[in-house]
Amino acid sequence: MFLFLIELYFLGVLITKNFAGRLPDFFLAVTSILVGYLAYVLNGLILVSIGIPLTQLSMVLMVSLEIVGLLVFQIARKEFLTRGRRSLWLHYLGTGFGYFGIVIFFYLNNLFFVTTDSVYMVVMGRNLLESGLSQWYFASPRGMGLFVPLLQTLGMLFGRDYTWFVQPAFMVVFLILFAFFGMRSGQRFMKRKVLLYLLVIAVTILLFSSDLIFIMTTYIHTNFNSGLFLFLAIATLYFGIIEENSAWFIFTPLFLIGFGAMRVENVVIALVVILIFAASKKITQRVKRQIFLPYLAFQFLLYLRILFMDPNTYSDQMSDGQILITLLAILITIALLFLVHIKLFKQVLFPLVWWALPAGLFILFAGFGIANSDQLINNLAVYLKTVFVTGNWGAVWWVVVALFTFLPVKIHFPLKRELFSIILSFFLIIQLLGLFRVPYHDRWFDSANRILVHITPVLLFYLVMLIAKAGSKNSKGAESVHNTTVS
Repeated sequence: MFLFLIELYFLGVLITKNFAGRLPDFFLAVTSILVGYLAYVLNGLILVSIGIPLTQLSMVLMVSLEIVGLLVFQIARKEFLTRGRRSLWLHYLGTGFGYFGIVIFFYLNNLFFVTTDSVYMVVMGRNLLESGLSQWYFASPRGMGLFVPLLQTLGMLFGRDYTWFVQPAFMVVFLILFAFFGMRSGQRFMKRKVLLYLLVIAVTILLFSSDLIFIMTTYIHTNFNSGLFLFLAIATLYFGIIEENSAWFIFTPLFLIGFGAMRVENVVIALVVILIFAASKKITQRVKRQIFLPYLAFQFLLYLRILFMDPNTYSDQMSDGQILITLLAILITIALLFLVHIKLFKQVLFPLVWWALPAGLFILFAGFGIANSDQLINNLAVYLKTVFVTGNWGAVWWVVVALFTFLPVKIHFPLKRELFSIILSFFLIIQLLGLFRVPYHDRWFDSANRILVHITPVLLFYLVMLIAKAGSKNSKGAESVHNTTVS
């Protein structure tokens, strides 16, 4: 099994190495871990979708063929052992040793945290091995995403009951990349690196004042991984625009696919992100389609396949109507990507999206809330209680609210309004969806509390830039990105 994990990491290395010289070596090395796992999940999804059983032989063979293909491609282009790439290979080796050290430690020390949902996902993994996409028991892809169940099959293929040793590696990857992107964004404004280091460390400590985040380190679930992939998708979009480097955009659809495969409702947030950035003038029409169409095509095909499933499970399931609405929303988003050049959209409608989208969500929330006032009042009261008291968030939301209260409103930095629009829309969507389900409750494991983990990394990234900009006396270049277009 560990040889196969090495193989997956090497596959991630070969994929990310194609962008050497265009993106930081550090980012490519750390991201290789996630890319390897994402490749495993996509390989598994392809096999079960075409009716090939998931076996140790089929998965090892598929990954091996991909490695051979990439090696042949890079050797043919004389790029595999290019001179001057010593730093990159040292990054890969150092990351690999650290990564496998973490995996081996948690393999030997089973510290995993489990709830009923965790059991459902493990059982879904067993279903995938035994019957592909045809038979389900406790839960199915109509109610839960396929990423974690497919990840669980990794251990099962090698005789383990489940895969408990991978999740901590995802947490470490997040911490490293959050610090990396926090430093990279803050250094545009805060010239004294010591202060910037202290800021990023302080924000990280704030995050880990939450017991909920500690739980997520070994929790077999989807929430933290959703937050990881959403953060990385937005961060790569952000840096692709402000640095005018389209190489960042190569990773955006990969992270969006990981996010979309994690939970069935994640597609709603992904479409919001796509709509807000598609309406932006900072990316050309061609690049927008290159970034977003791969994810939209993946999500459409996945939901189309799910539509024709008929699982007999007792857990919550998406109805045919809900799936059809989701498919229609994806098709509309695809159509919009081809309408961005039309004058009505380009000059009139799209410039309004960043504020009109959250405004529209608020109107819907208010309208449905008035019609169901008892549930509205209950959800809001419960939400405030879980965020500040019972949700195991520690000091996180107290500090976030204090910072938003006392920091000057007129602080500007690149893409501030797009990021703020995504964050605000996220909270409105949570409250809107809460009007159409069983009322929220004030325990930490309520889905409305756990789903906050999805947006928290993005929110803290936003605050890092807000604080760094507030502490900067020099405002030059803060808005320069608004006059550039990445092509």
